[in-house]
Amino acid sequence: ALPHVCQSAGPRAVYDVAMALSDQALDEASLRADPVADAAVVAMFAQGVRGGDLLAAAKERQSSPAIAALLAEADRAPVNPEAMERTRRLVLRYAPPIGLALGLKALPTLYALPEIAEALVATGRLIQHGERRMLETAEYLNQLTLPGGMRRDGVGHDATLRVRLLHAASRVRLRQAGWSRPTPPIDQRACLFTLTVFSHSLRAGLTQLGGRLTAQESSEHLAFWRHVGPVLGVEAGLIAERPEEEAELQDRLLRERAAPSEAGRALTAALLGALADRPPYRLSFATLAALSRHLLGDPLAELLGIPKDGDSRRLRAGLALGQALLRAEAVVPGGRLFSQAFGRAFSNGVLAWRLRGPSEWEGG
Repeated sequence: ALPHVCQSAGPRAVYDVAMALSDQALDEASLRADPVADAAVVAMFAQGVRGGDLLAAAKERQSSPAIAALLAEADRAPVNPEAMERTRRLVLRYAPPIGLALGLKALPTLYALPEIAEALVATGRLIQHGERRMLETAEYLNQLTLPGGMRRDGVGHDATLRVRLLHAASRVRLRQAGWSRPTPPIDQRACLFTLTVFSHSLRAGLTQLGGRLTAQESSEHLAFWRHVGPVLGVEAGLIAERPEEEAELQDRLLRERAAPSEAGRALTAALLGALADRPPYRLSFATLAALSRHLLGDPLAELLGIPKDGDSRRLRAGLALGQALLRAEAVVPGGRLFSQAFGRAFSNGVLAWRLRGPSEWEGG
């Protein structure tokens, strides 16, 4: 068991929150996968579909009861479209620092759980193509922020279903290959933890980098992911309702489940190595490592094998500059509108520039 490893905003956070999920509920969640999506994939495999765009294949085969059940279950209208739109604009405003938080905090946090890291390595190519896989995750987040993206058949909604089908296909293949763990690959506990990474870890990383979220913005950001989660295949009853509850949940899962693993360290090293000296940030490996240690905290950084020999003086100067720019964005007239436009241009430009060829979500 690890000491407290969830670092929400610099100083150690202490949560006085009643546990919404018991240890038994989490243990039972680890025994379940995503039977609706798994059944749909098994049906497609039986019809000869083995790769390519699984969602397009599913939509062409809606006469299959298993496939129809998946598409019907994923047909969810947002509870609060106005709040979803505000969160969409918020993510655009902070696109550059969110990119850093994704690569240096969220994804490494995901790799801290051996069962997740081993499943990711077993599916292939994350080690050899670390930058591309990180960019494809960023592309997915970018699709979620398109206008109307999470409405039925919206770009973000379809991208979420593609990820869900990819997870299901990976589960089926890993089982066929002789998955040896007692829990299924990519089980509900792992899916829930992954959701906290894209919700809580991104907010926490953004705050550490100087972003200032109001309580309402934090709650609406979590509500956004509470909508995305069930489309992604996470059981709605497992998802936290309040940001502090989500922070406590992730902290608990990390303390109970995080452990050193060869797969986790290999994924982290591949990710930092793939990002080093590359646009748009052009940060050295040492600077990336130092910044990642700052965002993760020493316990997680040690577990993941992130080196300590970063340039701390340059890191402090860079953080101070970034925090000053983010503070200015909030007070300069028109700053937020400019940040939203820049965020969209930044995201689209970087992804179009760095991503070429078929996506992993399309079977590439």
